[in-house]
Amino acid sequence: MEKPPEYKQDDLLTIEVKKYRANRSLSANAYFHVLNDKLSEVLTNTRNAQKNILMGRYGAIDKELGAILQLDEIDYLEFENLHLRPTDITKTFESGKLYRAYQVLKPTHLYDSKEMARLIDGTVSECKELGIETLTPRELEIMKGAWK
Repeated sequence: MEKPPEYKQDDLLTIEVKKYRANRSLSANAYFHVLNDKLSEVLTNTRNAQKNILMGRYGAIDKELGAILQLDEIDYLEFENLHLRPTDITKTFESGKLYRAYQVLKPTHLYDSKEMARLIDGTVSECKELGIETLTPRELEIMKGAWK
């Protein structure tokens, strides 16, 4: 009987199987940013703060990064390239400073179509509550259909 070949560490692979979802479209991302800008004007928030508020409510958690511990006093809403959702978990260290655990959210350019649809649906809902014009439900369905 033949001996099986020996493998080096560099030859080993990790394979992940998951349900296929199309990437979000550029038009979906652009539409989200248009609505974000309208909301930030009406609510007098900065664009970064409004985007982080919406992503905190409707965004997708970055499963690779999970959570991070940061000083509780940070203004995470003004972060441009890091999107965080605060948790109730806090810790005071010997320095007397309070730290909070934050869930790390995926940046929108990594969203799949389902994640982007959730973010846009939540954003549209908030716009409608404030009387901000959005695409009609039919137009939204057409845009979502293009993602599939």
